[in-house]
Amino acid sequence: MSDCLDKVFTAAAEALTTRGVRARHYVIPECEAYTPLTGTAADVWCLEVDCGAALRRPGESVILLFQVFDPAFPNLGLVFMGQRRVSDGAPVNSHRLPRWRYRHDNLYVYTFMPTVNDVLAPLDPTRRRHSQIVAVLHGSATAPDYVAAPKKLVALRNDARRQGQLAIIWVDFKARFLELTERIVFRPLAGSWPWHLMPRSAQLSDVRVPIQKKDGELGYFQDFSQALDSGIGLARDYLSAPRTP
Repeated sequence: MSDCLDKVFTAAAEALTTRGVRARHYVIPECEAYTPLTGTAADVWCLEVDCGAALRRPGESVILLFQVFDPAFPNLGLVFMGQRRVSDGAPVNSHRLPRWRYRHDNLYVYTFMPTVNDVLAPLDPTRRRHSQIVAVLHGSATAPDYVAAPKKLVALRNDARRQGQLAIIWVDFKARFLELTERIVFRPLAGSWPWHLMPRSAQLSDVRVPIQKKDGELGYFQDFSQALDSGIGLARDYLSAPRTP
């Protein structure tokens, strides 16, 4: 499985770079960051994209992060947008960040998500090309993103279904707009295809999301609620459910 992971992550980073996106991939060996959920230390495979300067936060940049972390479910991935310091690459821990710029959102919807959806499908142990992503939606959006949200929701849905996703799972957000948009726009279009929204809860999660800093040491995003745990548990349930070929 390691050879397969290396192949698909290398291809994803190269595909993003070809499109002018600053991307890199790396492996964090025997990492314990997800142990509260997986029960064991394991290699964490990372695909990281630098989205550029953060809005109204000098000295910080926005990153997109995709990770495969559970040896029992190699076709399960986590997607997260966060901020880090430019000087040393250390994560900035706050669920109120980032402030999603319009160009960040476009990169997320039309370039990054289609790429990571392509990564997971070949990793399905059942060879049915099923997969599942859990997306952590910290921060808030700018006004132009609200206007474009219906079109982008449909694009996310269509690409996820095309690449074998079993549902859309969004977790740990505080924006009521997401719930309103989902009810008004997505439900009439989705039919029976599931879309799960799990807002931030009062209980904090013990899960940490690791990243590699500039000096090669690890930093951790840590400001998550147990909505993240619930979303990953739901994703595992989807992938574990018996399905007809």
